[in-house]
Amino acid sequence: MHDPQLRPPGGGSGIPPHPSGPAPGPYPPAQPAQQAYPGQAAYPQAGQVPLLSAHKPGIIPLRPLGVGEVIEGAFRALRSNPRAFLGLCVLVNAAVLLVIALGVGAMLGIAYLMGESDAFDTLATVGFTVGVLGAIILSLVSAQALSGMLAYAVGEATLGRYPSMGEVWRRTRGALLRLAGLCLLLALPVLVGLALLGLLIWWGVTADQTAVWVMGIVLVVAVLLATAYLGVRLALAAPALVLERLGIVAAVRRSWALTSRMFWRTLGVVVLGTLLTSVLQYVLSTVLQMIGMALMALATVTMQNETGQLVGSILMIGFSLLSSVVSSLFVQPFMAALYAMTYLDARIRKEGFDLALLRAAASAAR
Repeated sequence: MHDPQLRPPGGGSGIPPHPSGPAPGPYPPAQPAQQAYPGQAAYPQAGQVPLLSAHKPGIIPLRPLGVGEVIEGAFRALRSNPRAFLGLCVLVNAAVLLVIALGVGAMLGIAYLMGESDAFDTLATVGFTVGVLGAIILSLVSAQALSGMLAYAVGEATLGRYPSMGEVWRRTRGALLRLAGLCLLLALPVLVGLALLGLLIWWGVTADQTAVWVMGIVLVVAVLLATAYLGVRLALAAPALVLERLGIVAAVRRSWALTSRMFWRTLGVVVLGTLLTSVLQYVLSTVLQMIGMALMALATVTMQNETGQLVGSILMIGFSLLSSVVSSLFVQPFMAALYAMTYLDARIRKEGFDLALLRAAASAAR
């Protein structure tokens, strides 16, 4: 039987939610042991990890993790439950592509009915702009939704449970609107910064003043630094929103609190994970594109006509698209797992969350 204090009423993740009230602070040196949760044994101080916290019911040992262990935990999450991770990634990306294809098809249909005219040119320009912006927004929202849904699978995997794709969907579908709102909220500062930058560039072009261009360069650097800082401080908002069943603003505050005094560590994990996925993307893309080039050359030499060139071009384009799809099928779930692992490690370090996870694992094993 599950402990009712560990699994919320009506279902949800086996990960215990954050207790009401302010989150406990980081481990203070030379202080009496604090209580992690009401009625629970005191959690350890820095450097005092009990043997029980090294217990490993799932993909990670329940103790503070090193940077390498966080990254390894993300890989383990993918290997332990590939159907849920890859399956959800395929479904989400397929849904995005379907919506984009329907939009493009609708525009082509309208263009066919209107024929060539000034109204058609205006509609084509507006439609192209709206389509590109819509595709970008839809891609960002779907990536955020996927990150939140897969956080549930990672949380369960730490307890030795590997939910199916259907279970992950059932447990997290109620959070999809909040995840979409979170994505739009996080993108707002970036969009405002880019808008200001665009206005400054326009001013510089029309005024032809060197000082304006210098201000533009400074603003570019400031926007990049601010985006990087906010991206790290708010990187844990999606896992917190799903695993703790928080609202949008509460999830943002929660991420800000969890990354307090852990900025450089969180930045290091994100940078290392990004570098690893970039290298893997490059290798996969290079291999598949080389295969496409070889097949294109073979088709051109074999057929020695326009058909051969057409077939070769189609093969080259197809393998280029395949390399992009295959790369995204790994990168998106891996980065989602990495953020979820970073979230769990932050709670273990700042709140003694390993003891709560041990209780949840013991309850699930009864």
